Amino acid sequence: MNYCDNRIVEDYNILEERKIDKINHYPDNFTIQYLYARSYFKYAVSDELAEANKYYTGQLKKFWTNYALFEKRFDRDGIKSFGRNSNCVKYY
Repeated sequence: MNYCDNRIVEDYNILEERKIDKINHYPDNFTIQYLYARSYFKYAVSDELAEANKYYTGQLKKFWTNYALFEKRFDRDGIKSFGRNSNCVKYY
């Protein structure tokens, strides 16, 4: 899990370094599956990783209707496991 955690932080930092529009950024398939897998590991995380996870779960919540049904399942379970309510939990 450490490799994946580091990769997510790295991806998040790249968004900031390249000044990518974070408001309209869609998380990719790797990020969706990472958040789903990460939701099963409840150990403490660094502040940097917590910030990245909060951002990506927020984006999934915002754009969940744009994903395929397979990805929506990961979205719903991942967001729900992070303790965040989402419309995708209601409608899926």
